[in-house]
Amino acid sequence: QLIEEVKRLIYMIRPEKREGIIVSACQQSIALLGEHPSYKATFKKYKGVVALHEVLSRTGSQSVIHSVLQLLNSVAHDESTGTEALTVTGVVPEVLKFISPAQKEFDLAPIRLEAARFARLVCLQSAASLQVFLTCNGIRSVSNLLRDMCCSDTNVSYGILDRLALVEVAIDCLWGIVNGTDVIPTDDACRLLYNAGLVEPMVHALKFLSGISEQAQAQNEASPLSARSTPSPIMPRMLNLSLQPTNGGHEEGEGPAASPRDAGEIGSQGEKKDGSPAAPDRNGTVASTPGDSSAATPPSAAQAQAQAQSPLLSIA
Repeated sequence: QLIEEVKRLIYMIRPEKREGIIVSACQQSIALLGEHPSYKATFKKYKGVVALHEVLSRTGSQSVIHSVLQLLNSVAHDESTGTEALTVTGVVPEVLKFISPAQKEFDLAPIRLEAARFARLVCLQSAASLQVFLTCNGIRSVSNLLRDMCCSDTNVSYGILDRLALVEVAIDCLWGIVNGTDVIPTDDACRLLYNAGLVEPMVHALKFLSGISEQAQAQNEASPLSARSTPSPIMPRMLNLSLQPTNGGHEEGEGPAASPRDAGEIGSQGEKKDGSPAAPDRNGTVASTPGDSSAATPPSAAQAQAQAQSPLLSIA
């Protein structure tokens, strides 16, 4: 009985159908697949994704496009088959054009966000789908999205949460690209990102995220990062990296940071762990013991690991 219902809903998703019928069919399909996730495979089997592709390529209705993209994301969240069955239908380039739409009537936050979420799924779910994303010049679409949100005045109509959500998803896509070493070497990925003009948007995006986090901390509020209905799998790590102090972890004008061994020997009151006072220097400040090499201490292991894990920061 449910199979027949799925087939009926797919039949209603046609470019020649009225706008209200298509929107209603999409919303009913989302509800049905949410209650019965196993029928996502049935939806794909009976050419449901092809029907969505046809509607996306022919309709000019904002409400229809938004509903179709919502349904497409619901179908894409399928652990059994992933996004491979979707990418071969040619729907990826149709969705990418709504991430940074050329037509101003489609420049709406809900439409762009649903399209960007689909791109994130394609980038992060499998190597095969990431290949399709790169082939469709998805890097250019993500770069344009970041530029619109962080480097231009075209986002004046977007609320802060809408901009935050779009920036989150865009950075998730970029993280998936630079870490998809099975598909493309990291050096080649970084070069593609640079050629796409991503350096300036990335710097502005990190400043944007840092500013939001610092403002939330100053007001003792939870960061909007934790308030999203579809939280980012990457952004918490990226935000922590963007907030790390520069100059080896200490402020400009201060001496070099103490090495882990110094931190273990010198207590908070200027005493060694064995209870004996540390020897002061000629200026009266507490110095490390003579055998230490902290004066030329490189960045700590945690900072070196964080830098190694963040190819995106090396690009910026």
